[in-house]
Amino acid sequence: MSNRRSTLLPLAALMAAPAFPYLAQAATDNSPSQGLPLRHVALFSSGVGYFSRAGTVDGDGDVELFFQRDDLNDVLKSLVVTDPSGELRPATYSVEELLARRPQNNDLPLPPGETLGGILRGFQGANVEIEIGERTVRGRLLGVATKQVRDKDGTVTTVDYANVLQENGLTSLRLDDVENGGVVRLLDEKLNRKLLAQLENNALKLTSSIDTGYRPVKLRFAGKGKRTVKAGYIQATSVWKTSYRLVFDSPKNASKNSKDKKADAKSNESKPLLQGWAIVENTTDEDWKDVGLSLIAGRPVSFSMNMAAPLYVQRPDVALPFAGAPRSQVYEEAANLSAAKPVAAPTVRRNPASPPALSQRAGGIFSNAGDFEGRADYGVAREDVVAAEQLRLQQGAASTGERGELFEYAIRQPVSLNKGEAALVPIVSEEITGEKLTILDTREPSLQPVYGMRICNTTGLHLAGGPLTIYQDGLYAGDAQITNIAPGDFRLISYALDLDLVVARETPTMTADLVGLSSKAGVLTITRKQRRTQAYSLRNKAGEAKTVLLQTPIEGDFKLVEPQQASEKSPNEYRFEVSVPAKETKVFKVVTERVVSETVAILDTDVDALLSYARNASVSPQLKTALEGVVTRRNKLEELEERRERLETQLKEISEEQTRIRSNMNSLARESELYKQYVAKLSRQETQIEGLREQIAQLRESEAQAERELSNYVQSLNIE
Repeated sequence: MSNRRSTLLPLAALMAAPAFPYLAQAATDNSPSQGLPLRHVALFSSGVGYFSRAGTVDGDGDVELFFQRDDLNDVLKSLVVTDPSGELRPATYSVEELLARRPQNNDLPLPPGETLGGILRGFQGANVEIEIGERTVRGRLLGVATKQVRDKDGTVTTVDYANVLQENGLTSLRLDDVENGGVVRLLDEKLNRKLLAQLENNALKLTSSIDTGYRPVKLRFAGKGKRTVKAGYIQATSVWKTSYRLVFDSPKNASKNSKDKKADAKSNESKPLLQGWAIVENTTDEDWKDVGLSLIAGRPVSFSMNMAAPLYVQRPDVALPFAGAPRSQVYEEAANLSAAKPVAAPTVRRNPASPPALSQRAGGIFSNAGDFEGRADYGVAREDVVAAEQLRLQQGAASTGERGELFEYAIRQPVSLNKGEAALVPIVSEEITGEKLTILDTREPSLQPVYGMRICNTTGLHLAGGPLTIYQDGLYAGDAQITNIAPGDFRLISYALDLDLVVARETPTMTADLVGLSSKAGVLTITRKQRRTQAYSLRNKAGEAKTVLLQTPIEGDFKLVEPQQASEKSPNEYRFEVSVPAKETKVFKVVTERVVSETVAILDTDVDALLSYARNASVSPQLKTALEGVVTRRNKLEELEERRERLETQLKEISEEQTRIRSNMNSLARESELYKQYVAKLSRQETQIEGLREQIAQLRESEAQAERELSNYVQSLNIE
């Protein structure tokens, strides 16, 4: 039976070497304690949170904050630190986990799990010192060999022997004896330091494989005495959400539940109660203990950027400069012979004066971060940097509860919320004004009306959008949704079907009336007014009157005529309030109209159409006379055309008859009486043909003249 004894280097002392501070903390607690307690959390609806911390330092001090790897980029992008009476120093963080992954070309051969003999094989030729009990051997390590050794019980074991060259000769040491209190040392200090450094690097790689992911950021403060320092940063968080409940009583139940019967008799209706809740989730790795909480709605621009990883620039390879023979140059002639004035080199102004102390401002998003008075003087001109005063002027423009384009719910009492927990935080519980309606959207094919309300935000707060649960007379009535509502704004909500209102849509009617004519350059512009009438039949089956809010779309360029004005108007629809008595039917009409125009060429328009336009009451007398003049000239031209066409028909008939006569004459003798009659008739027809041709030619000339006169007349018309 054969086995191999493994003897490892004593690494306990090396493993006790300085390591990352957060590793020792992570070994006992997955969530390391922060150097500055958390004081305030502001959650944004854009998916980020602002975390403000504050604590006390005495004199010069360092504070460590720990962040998950994924959060470090946001922290580096947004960290703001204040020391009211001290001086800020650069904040540091570790990138050793990145450097550890670099490939090393000069690593020592230290394979994991190797025996002592296997490790020493990588140091052949090095000066070593080996202690085994009271024996000490110093010399150069020639190599490590293996031998088969039989123990007393007869077992064959493979043992490593180190061959060491001393001053007095060569000796061989059994390495498994080192286990009994033996030590191996490298006498070359440089090689020994490299071995220790590589062991430390291997330990770092080992710890990185079990790293909890926390990265430390060390804040450095310099000053005198005890003082409060603050830090704030942005971190990715879950989006906080809002939900609302709207509770109201119907008029009959409101009077029963009201204590003030006289006041209720006047209003006959109680105000709805709006209750709002915010859903807040602590998705961080830290418990929130008595922290201030702000919930901010809006969509600020927010992005992530990899700030923690080292960034290297790819540079081009440039050939070595080589000075060759100069080339002859040809210069262009100057366009301006005046001498150019030399330009002075720019100078950099430096102002080492420190900024004046600033008074602390409360209420802004960085209100828990204090005033930024500590500075690092790098010799940069003050006018070249963004001064803190400018930032404070911008923040000062925000009023209580508003952040420019954002609005805030500031929770009055401190909040405690353990990591991984969520809470419903009340944000509003106020009476608001509201009116119950039946809403009818005519764009829906089914024309199914729904119960709804018109509510007004009289809470004085901005209401973020979210779901709204409706309770009527103590019972669930339905769900609705609202968008962001500013103070004083109105919104419509719908929450259930109204089965007591039956709606029928009648067939729409469309009329078109001529309202105007104009003429210019031979073109007649015809203006008509189109009127569209849409009627709706509303039958109320309930035992009480209903107020119906009827919505119709705004269609193109159609204008509302009847009713003269809508109760409400949105960008895309009209809204009309229609009161429908109990057990009755009411017909509601919506009349819209638009003006349309078309153009036609006067010369191409039928005479009857021109006469119809001329007889219209909306046509001006001047245009009426002009149209009648066009009709007269058109009639004259048509009369000449008809006369010419009659003569051309007569000429054609004579020509056809001559053809027939000549055909008959071919079969007759020239001395016959009939032949002589045909000759006489042809002679008379020739005289008649010549006369017809002359008349046709004259009529063509008259037609052309009449057509020119008509065209000139039409082109000269310019009547509005």
